[in-house]
Amino acid sequence: MLNISRWVGLGALIAIGQLVNADTQSVTFDPKPSSLSKFGTTINVVYNVEPADTSLSGIGIRIHFASDQINEPQLSDIHSNLLAQDVVDDGEDFDGNPATDRYVQLAWLSFASGFVSELPQQLVSLVIVPLEGLADGTNIDLAITISDYADGYEFAGDTLTLEFASIVDTDGDGLIDECDQACLDEGFEEDLDDDNDTLSDVDEVTFGTNPLDSDTDGDGLNDAVELENNTDPTNADSDGDGTGDAEDALPLDSSEQLDSDGDGTGNNADPDDDNDGVLD
Repeated sequence: MLNISRWVGLGALIAIGQLVNADTQSVTFDPKPSSLSKFGTTINVVYNVEPADTSLSGIGIRIHFASDQINEPQLSDIHSNLLAQDVVDDGEDFDGNPATDRYVQLAWLSFASGFVSELPQQLVSLVIVPLEGLADGTNIDLAITISDYADGYEFAGDTLTLEFASIVDTDGDGLIDECDQACLDEGFEEDLDDDNDTLSDVDEVTFGTNPLDSDTDGDGLNDAVELENNTDPTNADSDGDGTGDAEDALPLDSSEQLDSDGDGTGNNADPDDDNDGVLD
């Protein structure tokens, strides 16, 4: 059960990478864009438990923001068990960042226990809109800290820094990454493929790839090319053989890395590696 009396006393902000072999509840931002335009953006807040356990009964979180940089975040797609609380001043600086002077306080309760049916679970979507007059290049900080969580667990919060730019065009094609009605009214057009990898932003969410990076796993291969080749665009070494997909002649066969004659049979299995008619 969530213990409301503990709310004012907790301010832990621990990165997921700092936790080793611990049962962990985490709340993170997803996606994690690097920039914010004057038209704003929507960022989801996602809850997870490691190892997976849907039986826990409650959690309380704070979403920190700087009131001199962005408008109060608007909440949408709120989970049915999530209770929105007040937006309050962060007088105790729970996230250790004086710039983020306010936070949205949220509680999540399930008196029957088991407040999620699946993991990871989206809690809420935040509409982030900058204040007018913000200078290009301004860094905008967001953070998630905990106010209560399950006994016996560690908590991993999250931070996010957005660089403000009046117009955000990730792939430089002249189309705006996110364009709402106000953006359209100014004569701009929305880019449905922000990273120009030929996969639409909607499809990238389905595939689990990054809509702002044409090479999600950083292996030198375009995400769309990997999907065409049936390799994993989120794993630089799809077959786990120690050779990256871009260098692996047979990236779906962990027993093969080279195919000298390009005949589709790896050197380990090919009796004539150079296809000169003379067996190796």
